[in-house]
Amino acid sequence: MRFKGSTENRKAPILGAEYWKTGVTLTGKFVRSFPTQNGECYEFEAGKDLTFNGAVVSPKSQEAVVAHRFCVGAMKGFMMAVADAGVDQFRLGDVVKITCTGAQDTGKASDMVNFEVEVDRPGK
Repeated sequence: MRFKGSTENRKAPILGAEYWKTGVTLTGKFVRSFPTQNGECYEFEAGKDLTFNGAVVSPKSQEAVVAHRFCVGAMKGFMMAVADAGVDQFRLGDVVKITCTGAQDTGKASDMVNFEVEVDRPGK
């Protein structure tokens, strides 16, 4: 048995607060999480190519980024919505719909992005 992979094929931009605008919705199947210096990051498989503005994803790019995977970091608003959905942690195969519902002033340097999160978990 042989396995082969490449960095280019595994591309999955991280979508931080700068990316999310009211009404933006993404759906993907949870495939893994990994630690970053800002907390846990969650990777999703979209099932199709998506195009992202390279200026508002990480790592930044001067060109559009095309990828069939995307990552969402542990933004406070995202984690609150996940908890409100009753999910303590994502499981492999969870289909997650993430919608930005706006932002709220926190009195700090940046606003908190608000989300609505729906998780469809396959039965056993």
